Amino acid sequence: MEVAEFKQIANAFGLDSNQWYFEQFGGGHINTTFCLSQKCELIPKFILQKINIQVFPLPEKIANNWKLAYETIRNNSSAYQMIMFIQTVKGRNYFYSDNGDCWRLIPFVSNTYTCESVEKPVQAYQTAFAFGNFARMLDGLNLKDFSDPIPNFHNLDFREKEFELSLASASTTRLQVAHNLLLNKKSFSFITAELASLIHNNILPPRLMHHDAKIANILYSVKTQLPHCIVDFDTLMPGTIISDIGDMLRTMTTQTAEDEPDVTKISFREDFVAAILNGYLEATGNMLTAVERRSLYFGGLALVYMQAIRFLTDFLNNDSYYHIHYPEHNFVRARAQFNLLNLMVEKRQKIETTYLG
Repeated sequence: MEVAEFKQIANAFGLDSNQWYFEQFGGGHINTTFCLSQKCELIPKFILQKINIQVFPLPEKIANNWKLAYETIRNNSSAYQMIMFIQTVKGRNYFYSDNGDCWRLIPFVSNTYTCESVEKPVQAYQTAFAFGNFARMLDGLNLKDFSDPIPNFHNLDFREKEFELSLASASTTRLQVAHNLLLNKKSFSFITAELASLIHNNILPPRLMHHDAKIANILYSVKTQLPHCIVDFDTLMPGTIISDIGDMLRTMTTQTAEDEPDVTKISFREDFVAAILNGYLEATGNMLTAVERRSLYFGGLALVYMQAIRFLTDFLNNDSYYHIHYPEHNFVRARAQFNLLNLMVEKRQKIETTYLG
């Protein structure tokens, strides 16, 4: 960010740019983030984010969803800590600089830290409890007031159609590389059918979901070592319980990264799965319907499968969406997800009988 642009942004939010300095912060893959500190102090006061308008072309939808959720939680539970973006001096939710960049300002929450991965079952429990509690506090909202910042984000039917299009246009070379994965994918067609039945028959009630439920989106208290608050509301939108519980199971069931090249290292951690399910069930209490409770573990299958075909689709499309670090990166990602899915399907009956029966 150039100094001239920072001055323009600071003025828009009522800050004297001469009294503040900025530095890049964090390692987000979509938005670009900076922390702002007063020149006479060491502790940052604000987080300044440049919204990626290629991914989020209508940031007002994000702001509106965020604001409605914040007001609901503030009215229902004043003790709950939920951060809120800061409006410009003109009362706008974000600011467009002269070069077309979209910026928002958020308070910096001091004495907190984030975790990029889950090392212990208790962390999986805490993560699930935090997101379950968040969903419970937003229960009963009029979802007609909320928008979809990314339409079809967790729409498996839509992802299947994208995959079919990529299959028709893929090069012979990439089809050959992906041959075994394409065969493996066919064995999971039951997931699409099962999810379609749950969604299209309105068996799963619509709810306001975070849609990026992972431990990295929780701020932990330095003092208590417990979750302080949830962050990153760019994908906060209507959905079903499948999305958030599915994301947690996808990211915490195994200890390996989603692009692990050695599939023999991918394992199934039943104690972590149990912690996730127990934490979510305890936090949501009697909010969930009987079908929702029974569908929690299936949510993991659905989200792992969806992410696997998204990676595979991008590989067949010559890597047009996800950033890659080597030529077959998306293929490796897809392969890792399908291997995790194999393990999760094998354990399905046991998990559902033991923890959701």
